[in-house]
Amino acid sequence: MPIVLLWIPVHVCYAAAWYTTMADAPERPPFLRTCLISVSSFAVNMVTPFVQAGGEVYRAAAVTHWTGGQRATSSTVTYYILHALSNMVTWVLSIGVVLALYRLPGGLVVTLVAIATVIIGLILFVFVSHQQGVVAPLVGILRRLPLLGRLARPLEAHRERIEELDRLITGFYHRDPRRFFLSVGMDVLGRAIATGEVWLMARGIHLDVSPLQAFGIGSFGGLAVNIIFFVPLEAGVKEGSFYLIFQMLGMDPALGVFAAIVQRLRELTWIAAGLVLIWASGEKKKRENLDTGT
Repeated sequence: MPIVLLWIPVHVCYAAAWYTTMADAPERPPFLRTCLISVSSFAVNMVTPFVQAGGEVYRAAAVTHWTGGQRATSSTVTYYILHALSNMVTWVLSIGVVLALYRLPGGLVVTLVAIATVIIGLILFVFVSHQQGVVAPLVGILRRLPLLGRLARPLEAHRERIEELDRLITGFYHRDPRRFFLSVGMDVLGRAIATGEVWLMARGIHLDVSPLQAFGIGSFGGLAVNIIFFVPLEAGVKEGSFYLIFQMLGMDPALGVFAAIVQRLRELTWIAAGLVLIWASGEKKKRENLDTGT
């Protein structure tokens, strides 16, 4: 139960980061409603195969009533980018923590440094792309690819809307860069709090793990899991990743499997909560439509 409750502030941080991306909209949903939509969207993502982006469609549709369709899409795309950016920042920090706290073989140190270098390059790429536009350049890339060029043609017919969407996305940074970094910072804070579940698990089995070590283990485990992003519910990936990470850090690998199972139970609890919220929201809309006769 403490681990499930720990994720309340985590989801609040994620929702606050997303809420910040809607600051330029004439109207935003109430913050509590934003939190509930955010929880539901993460639940949908967890059960969506392949790119795990089904929740983003739900997220955009859920706030269209307040922000309008174009701004709902732009805030969703913007947050998707910021969430990925905060993920990579956390990975780099976790690699630094692991290298500082654990004595690892030389070959593994070189590998981790190389991975961190690649991730830093990706961070810079995402940061620059966010400033210059995302959707229009992506359509341009699709147009030049032999097999995917056909996908770009229908999008070309909506060039003006695509350019307007890009202006809204890039405008979030250019109008106030502090908001951009605040949003990323809140998302990183949410990820840092989430690694507290590793510390709580360790305390529960009387294992001496510091909060900093828990951050390194939890975030580093997230890096391994996210390398394979197309498996629904990360079936089997999480357990195997934590097994190898605990073994690599000189800890009992069975504890890694235990940690993964506890995380799985927490995920299932929050997935259920998110899906119930979606159902409740649908029922509420049905009652409102009946009351108004539509």
